[in-house]
Amino acid sequence: GDHRDLHSFPTRRSSDLGIPVLAHFAAAPSRTVLIRELMEAGLGGIEVHHRSFDAATVAAVGAVARELGLLASGGTDYHGDDETYAEAIAETWVPPAIAEEVLAALRIGSMA
Repeated sequence: GDHRDLHSFPTRRSSDLGIPVLAHFAAAPSRTVLIRELMEAGLGGIEVHHRSFDAATVAAVGAVARELGLLASGGTDYHGDDETYAEAIAETWVPPAIAEEVLAALRIGSMA
């Protein structure tokens, strides 16, 4: 199968200033069992807004995030290999509320 060793998944400690997020996982609606296992290992969020996702995928992955209580995130997936950062960011839209939620979660994590 495609299960990886969950012991190798980075876990979050209270001293960490980050939130483990599962990135551009369009299969999320059909893989909630795996996502729950990752949550047990420390997963804190899932990328809901990715430039490759159509509106239906954003809605479906967003529903998974809400159902499981995961932080919704978004990003460009920019690696610097095929385009400039300006080109990547021009194709990306993340609702401002997402940024507010991420910042709030980081503030809470830094107080833990």
